[in-house]
Amino acid sequence: PGRVLRTEDARGNVSSRATLSCILEGYPLENVTWERDQGSGLDESPDKTNFTIRQVNKTTVETHLEFPKLNRRDNGSYLCKAEGVEGPVVGVANLYVLDVPHVYIDVVKVVGARRIFLNWTLNDGNEPVQEYIIKTITNGSSQWTFYPEKVPGGNTSYIIRNLEPNTEYKIKLYAKNSIGKGIEQDTPVFYKTFEKDADFTPEVSLKAITPNAINIGWSSPPKELQDHVHYYQLLMYNNNTRKETVQSANASNLYMFRDLHSATNYLFK
Repeated sequence: PGRVLRTEDARGNVSSRATLSCILEGYPLENVTWERDQGSGLDESPDKTNFTIRQVNKTTVETHLEFPKLNRRDNGSYLCKAEGVEGPVVGVANLYVLDVPHVYIDVVKVVGARRIFLNWTLNDGNEPVQEYIIKTITNGSSQWTFYPEKVPGGNTSYIIRNLEPNTEYKIKLYAKNSIGKGIEQDTPVFYKTFEKDADFTPEVSLKAITPNAINIGWSSPPKELQDHVHYYQLLMYNNNTRKETVQSANASNLYMFRDLHSATNYLFK
């Protein structure tokens, strides 16, 4: 029966060259081809892709799929295929196109007199995000201002603080990875901070505990404040560890802190 001996993935920056390879074994092997996973075909024009087939010996075939100039859209999984005596022989090779990160702002909410909450979606360009950079501009101004704090690369949400009360802001966000700086995305409209904060401090309670996780819950705000509470800041810490997260007020009032050390004391806020 036919089988896949080896496949080799490839990584490359946008506009660079990359090659996927696949070695198949069987006799006979016919109709050796490549296609994208999910059944979509290849653009076989010479400037997009081309593939080669080499008969290593009577039972072994080596094939390469070459990309002369990578495009971001080339990123994905590819199948090397051949027809064997007992049916198709199929190998999978992955192409990772490395690019600057792209962010897409999904949610913007004013959550106080000096705070605006951001949530975004990320395409990291197959390289970890090192940091996010935020800029703000007030209505009537012509100059964007860098937000002084750098946002860690693991975030997909953030609370911008120390803004001016009762002031309209637009926000820009972009990310950096090892390839470079991503495209800036800004909010299409201005968001006005509150004149004063409508703060609410919930009561925290322990709901469940395991050796490496703790589930906490908290009380809901009174009815007159519910429209003004958009998120909760959750903090867990001790002398050696500090974990902080943000939960939407639309979610259930429960959160599980995971990957904790057993037989260890933690404080929650």
